[in-house]
Amino acid sequence: MTRILVFPLLMPQFALLVFVAPSILEKGLPEAGFWLFAEQFAYFIVFIPACFAAAVDGVLCKQRRYLRLVITACATGVFALVWAHYLGERPSMHDASVGAIPAALCSWISALSEHKTA
Repeated sequence: MTRILVFPLLMPQFALLVFVAPSILEKGLPEAGFWLFAEQFAYFIVFIPACFAAAVDGVLCKQRRYLRLVITACATGVFALVWAHYLGERPSMHDASVGAIPAALCSWISALSEHKTA
């Protein structure tokens, strides 16, 4: 049940951090105004892939945690590539990582919260 909240609320934040990480390493932290704009943009762009990742994670909820995490990350990485192409961008491995890494983190958080409630 928590995955319905975890993925749509946290995945855009994680995706934004993964997306901006190469720029942060190269140029340092952006200004506060960038974060306010980028956060809204991230929720707008990443909401549908987050719902897809939550659905994949929900289907795999009876599987072992590491298998569920890997399959959710791979499926969401491929979905991110398709989503980037749909949005008119040339898909790259960076786009796949922007989908896969946050999906894996959200799947892990969801598994931890389910383990605590069980």
